[in-house]
Amino acid sequence: MENEEQKPKRKPKRKVYESDHYLYMSAELLKCIQQVPHLRPEGWNLEGPEPDDCELRYISREHAPLFYPWEEFDCRTIKLINLRKPACRLTFFRTHRYFLKKAEKITRQTKLDTIQEVIQKLQQDLDKLDTQTLFDVPTDQHRVVQDELNEWKQIAQHPDRYDIALSNYHKEYIYNTLNYKYLVEDPTDGYRMANETVHLLKNQYEKDRSKGRAQAVAQIRYNIVFIDLESIVQPDPYQNKVIHRYLEGFPIRTDMYLHHVYVRPSSEERMD
Repeated sequence: MENEEQKPKRKPKRKVYESDHYLYMSAELLKCIQQVPHLRPEGWNLEGPEPDDCELRYISREHAPLFYPWEEFDCRTIKLINLRKPACRLTFFRTHRYFLKKAEKITRQTKLDTIQEVIQKLQQDLDKLDTQTLFDVPTDQHRVVQDELNEWKQIAQHPDRYDIALSNYHKEYIYNTLNYKYLVEDPTDGYRMANETVHLLKNQYEKDRSKGRAQAVAQIRYNIVFIDLESIVQPDPYQNKVIHRYLEGFPIRTDMYLHHVYVRPSSEERMD
């Protein structure tokens, strides 16, 4: 699993649609997915276990044009991963993403403001617990929050004795991630390899934390991966695919014992 330290940033704005239009577009997209054949990853250049909390659908590149009408559609439950970049290699992994603002980067005023924010938050939590407590008998949770509040009040009395850091590291935001490689045309060598990394949509589950019980899926979210079938089943290591494609452009090949000599018409001849 990879770790990525990031600065906190706002998510890009989602597109807004009229409700009826969004439902219609989503339904038609799902219908298109269900109508085309789905592939099974057998003998593919694939690394890493497929995530078990994501719904993956593999579709051949030949069917990609059917999905072009939804290329700019911002669907919350269906993600067209690589519509115009069919994959010839897939690598799945998990990414722990977080931000970290270290103590030396935090000003004294920010430290003071943060301490007061924490105290206010804990006081609100305590007040809420007080309204839920019967017969004014403190619960274990009440005592934990009260102890934490008392600790922060002591910190507030001597703020210069303490350093403060900010991070969501222990929130454990774990993302299922896919890196896919694809071939792009190159005017010099014919083809070159490119790659991109994307986060996958996770299914949403019911909030049932009972031990020993599997959580029911509340909403399925689909990840659609388009596949270059010709390239993804090549037995060659993925880094040699570009060379493989390049040499395919030479129709004549002669074995010279320790190497081959390849011949093709010159670029001027090919233009003729």
